[in-house]
Amino acid sequence: MSEAARDALSALNLTPDDIDWLLPHQANARIITAVAEHTGIAADRALLDMAETGNTSAASIPITLGRARENDRLKEGQRIMMLAFGAGLTWACQVWRVRHA
Repeated sequence: MSEAARDALSALNLTPDDIDWLLPHQANARIITAVAEHTGIAADRALLDMAETGNTSAASIPITLGRARENDRLKEGQRIMMLAFGAGLTWACQVWRVRHA
């Protein structure tokens, strides 16, 4: 996931400081801390929801995103880097900008 994050930052001409929230797949805190460290995004900017829901597989990112929104953590214009990995050799990274209707 760290390599995918670095690739996304490079492709978008962004730096880790341009990312407001890191939202990785909620597999475990150790992985999330390592991804934050390897990408240069401060660990306190990682959105975590494992204590509430545990590892919910593919649903972990939308669940965590929804809770962050419900808790007013997301603000207009912020950038969220979403990272996921799955069985085998699959992974993905997207950078979204928060927009409110």
